[in-house]
Amino acid sequence: MNRSAGPLQRACLLLTAVFLTFLLAACSGTPPKKGGFTPEQIAAMMELGFKQSDEGWEYLAADNLLFSTGEYKLTPAAQQMVERIGKRLAAVEILRVRVDGHTDAQGSDSANQKLSERRAAAVADALVAAGLPKAGVAARGLGESRPLASNLTPEGRAQNRRVAIVALEE
Repeated sequence: MNRSAGPLQRACLLLTAVFLTFLLAACSGTPPKKGGFTPEQIAAMMELGFKQSDEGWEYLAADNLLFSTGEYKLTPAAQQMVERIGKRLAAVEILRVRVDGHTDAQGSDSANQKLSERRAAAVADALVAAGLPKAGVAARGLGESRPLASNLTPEGRAQNRRVAIVALEE
C-alpha cells in the first residue's frame, strides 16, 4: 500500500484487495456440473464401447445386441455383453440408464412397437440382474422410427433390429 495515502484511501485499497482475493478464490474453485460424469465413469464407458451422442453416452448396437427377425430374447453372447456392461456401470456408480429398443420396417407399426418394447425390456431386465437398480433402468420402444441403415436390404434391416443403452446423468 502507498504509505502517503490517507486512512480512507488505505481502507479502500485494503477492502479492494480482500474483495479481489475472494473473487479469485471463488472463480478458481468452480465446482463440476451437478450430475456430470466423473473422469473414471467416462473412461469406463469408453472402455465398454459407449460413444458420446446427441442422446448422451450411448452404447450402440454392436453385433452383440442385434436381434433376429421377430425376436426379443437375448442370445447368450448378448446376455454376456449386457451383464458385463451392467456390472461395470454399477462398479463406477452409473446407476441410471435408458434402454431404447428398435426394429426394422418389416411388419406392422403396432407389431414393431410392441417388439421394440420387448427388446428394450429384455435388456433392461438383464442390466438389473447384473447389478443396476431397477428404479434406475428405464426401457422404451421406438419401433421402426429411428433406423440406422436402409430397410431395403437384409444387412440394413439386421442393423436396425437393435437396442441402444444410454447412460443418464444424475
